[in-house]
Amino acid sequence: MAFQRFYNLYPDIAVNETRSITLLQAEYGLPAGEYAFIGHLFREGIDRGRVSHAVNRAARERKQQQKRTDARKAQKAARKRNCR
Repeated sequence: MAFQRFYNLYPDIAVNETRSITLLQAEYGLPAGEYAFIGHLFREGIDRGRVSHAVNRAARERKQQQKRTDARKAQKAARKRNCR
């Protein structure tokens, strides 16, 4: 299936619409911490518009987001260097 992260498709909206929950103590077999609900959209064929959510520990998600941001900045800087 071709699910794509809502954030990758609509970053401006996703920043304000992504939801999270914070467990102050371990419950239900989950360690304490912040968990983000990451939306994914199915973008092809008859199931177009189907939505799925993944639950990620927010600290891990922030690290992944930071890596993507750093990579974009590096690409942008490389393009500027190549244009000169």
